[in-house]
Amino acid sequence: MAKNVIFVSHCNDDEFTAHIFPHLESLERSLDIQVWTDKGDIRAGDQWNDEIAQALDRACLAVILISPNFLNSDFITRVEVPRLRKLAKSGLRIVPLHMMPASWPDWIAATDMRPKGKQSLFEIREADKAKFERQMAKVMDEIRALLKDRVGAAREQPAVALDRRANTPSVKLLCASLLHDMPDAEDFARLVAAEIARITELDPDGVFNATRLFIEYHLLESEHPGNAATLELAKERGGKPPEALLDLFARIGKDPGSKDITHDVLSEFFNRTLERQDAWKRYFEAVAEHGGAPKESIASLLRIHAQIGYIAPQSLVAGLLARFGNEWRPVLDAYQSAVPKRGERSKSAFESLQASQWNCWLMWGPSVPLCTCEQWHGAYAFQYGYGDENNSLPVLELAADEQGLPPRLGALGNQLRAERRGAKVSVLTARLRWGPWFLEEHTAPKTKEEFDLAAANRRKRRKQGLAKYPAAPAQISLYRETSTSGLVLQLDEKDAPESEQETRVYFSAYYWLIFLVATPPPPGEAGKEGPALLRRKQYPEWDDGLEERQNAIAGERLWQDLLPVFVHANIGDPEAFRFQRQVLVQNALQLLREVWSQRKSLFHADDVAAGIRFYLACASDYSGCGCPIRYAPERSLVQELRARLEAEPDREFAQAIQLPAENEKPEDRPPGLAGYFSACHMPELIAGYYDHVAKISGPE
Repeated sequence: MAKNVIFVSHCNDDEFTAHIFPHLESLERSLDIQVWTDKGDIRAGDQWNDEIAQALDRACLAVILISPNFLNSDFITRVEVPRLRKLAKSGLRIVPLHMMPASWPDWIAATDMRPKGKQSLFEIREADKAKFERQMAKVMDEIRALLKDRVGAAREQPAVALDRRANTPSVKLLCASLLHDMPDAEDFARLVAAEIARITELDPDGVFNATRLFIEYHLLESEHPGNAATLELAKERGGKPPEALLDLFARIGKDPGSKDITHDVLSEFFNRTLERQDAWKRYFEAVAEHGGAPKESIASLLRIHAQIGYIAPQSLVAGLLARFGNEWRPVLDAYQSAVPKRGERSKSAFESLQASQWNCWLMWGPSVPLCTCEQWHGAYAFQYGYGDENNSLPVLELAADEQGLPPRLGALGNQLRAERRGAKVSVLTARLRWGPWFLEEHTAPKTKEEFDLAAANRRKRRKQGLAKYPAAPAQISLYRETSTSGLVLQLDEKDAPESEQETRVYFSAYYWLIFLVATPPPPGEAGKEGPALLRRKQYPEWDDGLEERQNAIAGERLWQDLLPVFVHANIGDPEAFRFQRQVLVQNALQLLREVWSQRKSLFHADDVAAGIRFYLACASDYSGCGCPIRYAPERSLVQELRARLEAEPDREFAQAIQLPAENEKPEDRPPGLAGYFSACHMPELIAGYYDHVAKISGPE
């Protein structure tokens, strides 16, 4: 009898098996094998089933899904497990999967449990879905390796009379995107392409576009977009295309060249799309390669209609966890490197407090305000979704009015100011694109000269021939921190965002202030650069090259004297927003008061003697470059701070907090503060910090 079955032993009371089965069933496509799971009821007292006995006799490998329910089942422990253990003595390989937290009996403890370590698959998925998917993929690869010699070559697919319309570009597109991890992907891709051709009855070019819809639909909607069972279309092989997908096929069947096919998405769209940025980028690369289009022109074929979301005039900076793939080790390494080891004398005890505040502020990604300075001249994105980094995407509009501003997004920004809120419920239609491609700047000649913010930015714009869509330099710098975060929503030219009646008023975001802890500027020419940095640190020489600036920032570790204060605020609700803004100012003053009162123990004696000062570098609604922000609130954080300080009884403490002048102009702002510590250049400073973290943490 041929041994061509993977027998899966499990308890039907365990609902979590729904997350395991699709991975196991994917083995059927790559091996000459049947994955056998009894999805009926197994209860104590049932008679031994002939079908189960036959499946065990044909088993070349058994997978057991360990859980408390599994171990407490009389039928499994008294009948199924003894039979499996007996077969194991005859050569049957058993692979136990630690599915749910459970105390293992000795016979299981002696086996090679997967995954390795103490965490169950359930616990891994609860903490990090992406890590769970990677872990399952690793286990499936191990099983394939175990069975390679036992079952021989991969299963030969049944002969299919491939219609000429199941064209090679469609097959290659599938292989390079959804199926890139599937063994023997080309055979399966031919089956899928043939089914798409049969359903749509299109010519090769039409089938290619229909294949694009097929891929985009699964990236948007499927829980397991690369799973063979999920992608199967033919009923005779167990496939059942979703009605929404068939509707997309019907629409493109009527108009094969249509660029006007819309697909509705709900709130889960934001989180799911962010988790699949690599998959979208891989898909766009495949469209460019096999569709013959330049990368900078590639966008989703589907017009994505987001039925609810919040739009805010701010740009999100990738957080620490996102930058390092949700791994905590680099974050911990960075903190430990900043804090003196126990028993060692520090130059200042301020380091521990600063490192804690700085890393917490960066953890999930702060947002920076859109400014009127030249750093923000060109295309720039608003933030759309539900606020935090796992639930929002940048959205931009390529059209511009006579002042170079986005007309439709700009109108929304002006409404927000009038309504005293930081975000507004909006319904919009847009296409997904990979921002760094169509907004990418060309390499600029590098010059080094003394910093002048306005002149440097003018020089940069002249010397850098921008791509098809000129992007604001600050927007470009957001993409330089990491190559894994580049998806943007390009607002569709046909539809303006629609403001909706406020029903679910929630948009979470960091609301923050950042102070540069320094001493007063020295007299003479040296003082024109800005406040004197602690520990006699010097401002780096300004460089027009972005990478050179980031290297200089990392070399001098300019972030070490920045003290962020923040709250996680609901900026979509005017009342909550007003209250949380006041709380932020109160928290900032309380923190600075404590630092001020303990300055002799926190800072080096030379710095204390020179006079510790707290310079407001920038904030959620203050750029720090000397120019006003684009969509200013009616009452700013600077105004709130100034009012509190005017009433402060401790005048020495109040005077130690340095706020900008009420009618500040760019020429009034010291170039050191404007260049390195303004919100407009903050993404560069953060990128320099991330480079530093990557270096001390070793290879990623």
